[in-house]
Amino acid sequence: MQVAILFKGDSNDQKGYFNSVKNRIKHLSQIADFELAVYLIQVYEPFIVRLLRGTKKQKKVDSFYIDEIKYTNLWIPFSLIDYVLKVKLNFKELFSQVFYKRLAPNFSNFDLILAHSLECGMVASSAHRLYKIPYFVTWHGCDINNEPFINKYTKAQTVKILNEAAKNYFVSKALLEVSDRLMKSDSKAVLYNGVSNEFKIYPVDKKNSLRLKYNVQDKKVVAFIGGLVIEKNVLVLPQIFKNISSVNDVTFWVIGDGKYRKELENECNSRKLDVRFFGNQPPSEIPDLLNCIDVLILTSLREGLPLVVVEALACGCRVFASRVGGIHEAIGIENTFELNNDFENKISKAIVESFSKDSGNHQILDTSKFSWKASAKIELHEINNFLKKIR
Repeated sequence: MQVAILFKGDSNDQKGYFNSVKNRIKHLSQIADFELAVYLIQVYEPFIVRLLRGTKKQKKVDSFYIDEIKYTNLWIPFSLIDYVLKVKLNFKELFSQVFYKRLAPNFSNFDLILAHSLECGMVASSAHRLYKIPYFVTWHGCDINNEPFINKYTKAQTVKILNEAAKNYFVSKALLEVSDRLMKSDSKAVLYNGVSNEFKIYPVDKKNSLRLKYNVQDKKVVAFIGGLVIEKNVLVLPQIFKNISSVNDVTFWVIGDGKYRKELENECNSRKLDVRFFGNQPPSEIPDLLNCIDVLILTSLREGLPLVVVEALACGCRVFASRVGGIHEAIGIENTFELNNDFENKISKAIVESFSKDSGNHQILDTSKFSWKASAKIELHEINNFLKKIR
């Protein structure tokens, strides 16, 4: 039996969603008793779009390897019209949708497709229509939380795929519940992300060495990790940092990059806050950074259940966040706060109060729930049961 895994991403940016899917693939491939083939949809920009955006030409390779697993690239263009629609007018791309559906012949000989998010669901749906190939879809966050509710075409496509897929997985219970507003089905289930072995609480001497390296050996570190974009609600960070700065020996880290970095830097400087901006960091550096961080904060407007939450817990950080998506499923409802006029004050107060608690009193990660091995076993069981039915 042959099973294809399909997702969209950028092989030069393997954070967040890419990292989650990569780990799903790694752990499923280790126990799969059938042939797995991995496909990655990557977008390239024609010359005129690169000229307008000031971006560099991408090297279009046919395939590459991660964890000794072959990833086959499926390249689609980001056309000039799509650039105008998406970047300038904030509309949904037009021609990209056509190119997604044209990828279906690549999957004509597979027994099952495991697709991730809407665009790959559209490819799988086309393969289903043309070749009767069944498919599962995993939904990760804004593909359910946001996009179907702001665009009628996206909503129609999402509902179609939710109905058509043999199985729909969601990375949090909260995300599944949002999907019920689109349609209800017995084909739905929660499949949590896990934590890689690299994310763990280091021995004291190693932690001390790293804190010395970053010059925070005698300080509390409060950090934000993620894209500096509007969806992450990052413009509230300076006020939160200011509220916390009354506590002695606290420093702030912002790890990530995006549209609002310069504005954040200027605002933090004007408030004379001790903030270090790291920019984007390779995934291999994140365990070291998390072992230096005392408190991680997330201020997002929308989320599924970001992987960094469970990674932070695994490294011994306390996590405080906005009450969105499935974050509370990992850190507890008491450590999340409603996004209202009092959000900055309430989350700041909780962080300050956490400093006075026993340093060993960490939030505990439920490793039986957030485990790549456990999720892989669940997924394998579902796949094998399904394949038996269709043989």
